[in-house]
Amino acid sequence: MENLQHLYDYYLKTKPSSGKIRTATTLLIRICKALNTDAPEDITPDIYKQIPPAIDEFYGSSVSKALQDKSMLAEMIGRYGPRNGWEEALEVLLADTDSNLRQFTLQSLGYYSLMKPFKVLPYIEKYKNSDDVEMKNVAVNLLCKLLASEHAADIFDQIHSWPLGDNQVFLNEVKECLTKFDYSEIDPKIYKWFSEQVG
Repeated sequence: MENLQHLYDYYLKTKPSSGKIRTATTLLIRICKALNTDAPEDITPDIYKQIPPAIDEFYGSSVSKALQDKSMLAEMIGRYGPRNGWEEALEVLLADTDSNLRQFTLQSLGYYSLMKPFKVLPYIEKYKNSDDVEMKNVAVNLLCKLLASEHAADIFDQIHSWPLGDNQVFLNEVKECLTKFDYSEIDPKIYKWFSEQVG
């Protein structure tokens, strides 16, 4: 059965820095303490969404320490992807009261998006017309990276079907973002569509 240890093991396979490995290792210990469990194998999908609030409770008034741990958790989930129950913990992190953590959590999906773009696209769609400007900016950047990836054609087919009127502001920001990429990274037909249809 899936558990917290599996998330940690997967994270190690993505070759994080030695400092990140130390942080992730101590995080596992603290999560176990916070949830009063003996081992990370005991933390299974049915309680994943309890991890962020348990971290908050563990630290009490030390908000900055709790944010550091939740950021590490967000990075680990971002590498693994929103699957096998971790999407519930991800939603809790995306709804955190701290704006920087919310942005970092969404940004962390960038790694997984390059492997499974259609698993991450719903998160981009969720924030593309959001009143939260910072989250919308992160969604713009995630989409631009996908449009410069090997998945560009498939992603373009998807956004091509979005109603222009409802998404004009967002697509204008994507168009602006694309100008920051090397021209050779973007399919000319994508550039052409944004030039002719957007803004």
